[in-house]
Amino acid sequence: MDRVINNADDIKKLNIPDAYKNERTLDRIKGAEAFTKLLKGEVPVIGWIEGPLAEACDLGGKVKLHICGNITHLLPSIKEINADIVDLDWQVSLNDAFEQLGHESVLCGNGNKPYKVIILTTKRIFNKVRYFG
Repeated sequence: MDRVINNADDIKKLNIPDAYKNERTLDRIKGAEAFTKLLKGEVPVIGWIEGPLAEACDLGGKVKLHICGNITHLLPSIKEINADIVDLDWQVSLNDAFEQLGHESVLCGNGNKPYKVIILTTKRIFNKVRYFG
């Protein structure tokens, strides 16, 4: 099977998907809307919606692995999978993951961003993002 995505220029050629016409994203959008209505703005609603870039990675034949939660104890087994990308939840130390997985996989994730946005001031968020970016 030929890859649809072979380089960054191929991503630019993709049509922009309509999240409201895709079953995978629409159920999450409707869920966030329902909670927002139910909670009447008294509590923040934070949801996850699969992004087009993740789909582009799928189309490009990249193997991305994400398992929710603290999977530190699984890292030795994950190394054997040889995933192109390992997406870590915030409970997993990037240092531990790098020590166990090495350079074979690209590591990403490891942020409890919604929680941080709720508890941090705008200035502290800016400084943290600037530090990582």
